[in-house]
Amino acid sequence: MKNHFENPSNEVRPPWIVYPGIPPGDIFWRFGGESYMHTVFQAHWKSLTDQDKKEYLERWEATGEWFNDLDPEMDPDIRDFLEELYTE
Repeated sequence: MKNHFENPSNEVRPPWIVYPGIPPGDIFWRFGGESYMHTVFQAHWKSLTDQDKKEYLERWEATGEWFNDLDPEMDPDIRDFLEELYTE
């Protein structure tokens, strides 16, 4: 299992690592985690290409609930790939 505390690349950590156990639809993201989600994570996420997003989600072991919530405009082929990957 990946050690989520090691981050040699200093890459922005995803919300499911920074705040484990808090699902994407939780009220926390509107009150406690909003600044992290919008200021830090979304800025990083929007800078990635669709291929980079796919690799990021694989690298950080995103669950299905997260990749569906992160980017509704993601390339449909990448979304299909991720759905297959995380529903197996």
